[in-house]
Amino acid sequence: MMKLLGDRILIKRVEGKKESAGGILIPENAVDKPQEAEVVGVGTGRVTESGIAVPMTVQVGDHVVIGRYSGTTIRVGDEEFEVIREADVLGILDSAPVTTLAEQGRAMLDAADESIAKGNARPEEAYKKASKG
Repeated sequence: MMKLLGDRILIKRVEGKKESAGGILIPENAVDKPQEAEVVGVGTGRVTESGIAVPMTVQVGDHVVIGRYSGTTIRVGDEEFEVIREADVLGILDSAPVTTLAEQGRAMLDAADESIAKGNARPEEAYKKASKG
């Protein structure tokens, strides 16, 4: 695909949800930019000022957490990737996906909507329960 230089990493962000649990389509401008990404390529590592080579910590296939606005977006064919530095990686995930507070709140409201739609709860009760978490 491309040879990455130094401590640069090629990532593909994990797609955010575009539909609520209740089946409501969420507009693209309302979907948070995901902070989870899969590492697609890595450079050779950085070299310190004294000439010591520091190998990369992340490897191809790792799932990482990155800043929401990190990286430079590039297109290869019809796919979109981002190039970031290793310092922009906040952590390497074991397996569980990361959810932000906004995503957790949206999930609770979606559950309330679903409960109302099924007739299991009145709106006041469902939303009150969702707001308490």
